[in-house]
Amino acid sequence: MFKKIQLICITCCLIILYLFFGMTGDSYALSGQDGVSDLSVIINFHTKCTVEGEEVTVADIASVTCDDSSICQKVKSICIATLSAPGTILRLSSDQVADVLRKALPAIGVSLSKVRGTVPVEIVVTRVKGTRARKVYAKIYREYVFKNMPWKKEDVSISDIKISSTNFIPGENNITFKVDADSSLPFLGNTPLSVVLFQDGERVGSVRVVGKVNVFKPIAKAARNIKGREIISRDDIRFVRENLADLPHDVIVSPEEIIGKETAHSFRVNEVIRKRDIAEPLLVQKGDIVTIMISIPGLLITSKGQALEGGRLGQMMKVKNIATKRVVLGMVKGQKTVQVAF
Repeated sequence: MFKKIQLICITCCLIILYLFFGMTGDSYALSGQDGVSDLSVIINFHTKCTVEGEEVTVADIASVTCDDSSICQKVKSICIATLSAPGTILRLSSDQVADVLRKALPAIGVSLSKVRGTVPVEIVVTRVKGTRARKVYAKIYREYVFKNMPWKKEDVSISDIKISSTNFIPGENNITFKVDADSSLPFLGNTPLSVVLFQDGERVGSVRVVGKVNVFKPIAKAARNIKGREIISRDDIRFVRENLADLPHDVIVSPEEIIGKETAHSFRVNEVIRKRDIAEPLLVQKGDIVTIMISIPGLLITSKGQALEGGRLGQMMKVKNIATKRVVLGMVKGQKTVQVAF
């Protein structure tokens, strides 16, 4: 008895579906107010599919055939439903799909009487992480960075690329793009870019893409324990290849920047040496007897003086002329040499 009742219920449901949707098996026909176009449109829906963005469009869950490519594209762009976070599963019934199409198709100029196709009783849609979009934007990001960075390509790797949420993928649905970036970007460490999107020449949005630009260069480290106020020689340092993105901005990457300089404090072996940790050596010590130079066109006058303070190359300091006892201000030009303006 129960099986007979169950059979009757199923039969009634099928009759209702037939009367309401015009369905015969899996085929369907939409009825309602006609639109503008008399073009035939065939939409065959899938049983299961996955999407990457929030919107579930006709293109995501069906194949569309039409003689007019522009109309076909508009049909594909119709939003059927939305999904929240990746991992969400949505079950769409055939009546939900039909209701959306009845409203959307006339709005884009498609006659409902010309639409045919197949639709299952239920369509299962799963939102997955946007691997396809991420690959496209990651490629755009890498190409732009490699083209515009100041580094050699063999010294660089790019990691941790992240993109903001988007339903647009360049190269699909007539989507084009241009990259917008700050002209002062150092292309080191976390580097943001903005990918501006256009559809048929009109801006439709932008996507923020951030990646980590890793630059590997030899940097200076102490080869031994070094005391403060020591003059650094080639044997005092060694260069080790490391990622500049993980280090302070003022690390030293060439011998010319450090050899002959004076340490500001002590260093332990293998400690990274930074530019702020070194200085030009004192060429004049307080109390030194120095040569005072006075230069005028065609004439150079020298005299002896005594340094009243220490000085480094290019630094201004006070000296006392031994002969005249006069205190003057001059610039350190070399070892125990000070130039005074005439």
